Amino acid sequence: MSEAIESSTEHATWWSKGTLIAATIVLVGLPLSALGYRWGLWGLGFAFTALRYLFFFAFAALASTLVVGVVALVKKRRKDVVPTAHALVMVAIPIAFVFMQYRAIQGVPPIHDITTDGANPPMFSGLVEGMPERSLVYEDVYDQQQAAYPDIESIASSLNVADTYAKALATAASLGWEITREDQSAGLFEAVDTTLWFGFKDDVIVRVSAQGGGSMVDVRSVSRVGRSDLGKNADRIREFVEAFES
Repeated sequence: MSEAIESSTEHATWWSKGTLIAATIVLVGLPLSALGYRWGLWGLGFAFTALRYLFFFAFAALASTLVVGVVALVKKRRKDVVPTAHALVMVAIPIAFVFMQYRAIQGVPPIHDITTDGANPPMFSGLVEGMPERSLVYEDVYDQQQAAYPDIESIASSLNVADTYAKALATAASLGWEITREDQSAGLFEAVDTTLWFGFKDDVIVRVSAQGGGSMVDVRSVSRVGRSDLGKNADRIREFVEAFES
């Protein structure tokens, strides 16, 4: 792609080349803001600030690219049409991604603790390492959860407790969760799952209990950072349920 862009800009004017430079800053800068935090290059405050300003810059780049593209078409500057088209695609992709994230925020409740059992949620063993006062005590947000995610519910298994526990543990491992604590006698295990871009650590606990002639599996997923989880914890539980039942 870089060779095609370089070839297309060989005879382009400076203003169409400028749109490509701006688009490259947006395309590289937005994901790098999040990845830099994950890699420990800067703090979360800097990452969010960079994302905000880059988002504003992206809209400015989009507007200028559209203007340059229209002028190039009207004046029939073919040498400027191709690089401007490339720039338009490059800046539109991250804008669309951020817009989808914004829509996700608007569509989910401001909660970050999701469980399959609101009446008796699985309880974590203690404090999260390195996070004082973060005891993961359940806050009663189940009504909000039910309104947003009515499909999140306990998993019924026909297997006995021991076999269900082993299957649940294998399912968690297959999803890439880091198992941090196992207590088979209590039917519990805890895990940590890391998000893709920012590398946020989310805590998960799975409980297996006897139910009739089989077992019941309950899952709870909690974000360590932020008030709203953008629906990530509900999606994580859905992924677990789908993998467990497949």
